[in-house]
Amino acid sequence: MGFMKKYLIIIYSGFFLNRVLSLSLLVSLCIFSMTDKSQAQSTTSETELNPGSSLIKRSPGPKQPGKPVPVKPGSGGSNPAKDEGNKSAEPPVVVPKTVVPAPPVQTSSGSSKNYGNITLRFDPVMLRLTRGEVAEQSLVLDNPKGIMVDKAEVVIKYSTRYLGVHDADFDMAGINLRPAINFQRNPAVEIILNQVDTTKGIIRFTVKSLTENAYLGGNLATIQWVGKKSCFYTPLTFWFSEQPNAQGTRVQRAGRDLLGWDYDPKDGIISGGVTVLNPS
Repeated sequence: MGFMKKYLIIIYSGFFLNRVLSLSLLVSLCIFSMTDKSQAQSTTSETELNPGSSLIKRSPGPKQPGKPVPVKPGSGGSNPAKDEGNKSAEPPVVVPKTVVPAPPVQTSSGSSKNYGNITLRFDPVMLRLTRGEVAEQSLVLDNPKGIMVDKAEVVIKYSTRYLGVHDADFDMAGINLRPAINFQRNPAVEIILNQVDTTKGIIRFTVKSLTENAYLGGNLATIQWVGKKSCFYTPLTFWFSEQPNAQGTRVQRAGRDLLGWDYDPKDGIISGGVTVLNPS
């Protein structure tokens, strides 16, 4: 029995000691928790009293309005920085073109030097032929107003290196053009000169009226060109003379030149050209 009492006493003593230790540990935890909470509250109080602390989140003040940036027309305002840098660039100044009115067409009043509005030209203007071939080109005088003509002189220069002229009339001396004047329409005119200088490359063709009221217009003559050497282009030009009595291109009426729409007779001519091809 004594042994059992001692054993029970030991057991109750261990149990009591365990309860005491548990209670002591619980009290210690409560004290530690209260101390940590007190320190946290102290830190928060100090932070609220210190305006410079980074823990305080300040509310932003009212936003200040920005400076307006001018926007150029056409830029759309999509890039203010670019517009700010280009403020000094001025828009280009467009100067309207001055339109000069065309001079009025002169009438056949005879008050100016050239009043006939007559044109001397080749038909076709540009001729193509093969080397060794013969091709025709007409000499035409356009007289739309039916002006009376006293005399028409034609002087043409060409290159003898590339072109030759086929003789149209073997019964006449020298090389000649083939006349193309319609004498039923132009009854009061005659051909007084029909000559080709194959050495210098000059064609002379002159028509003179037999009466004071002679009309001249239409085809004057046909040139039969012969291709001598191939070339891309060789010009045919009407030659003019500054001397009134020297031979040159002119269409006269009472001593006045009728060629052209202006005061220069060269306005009344359309020069031509010839292309000579190699045979295929």
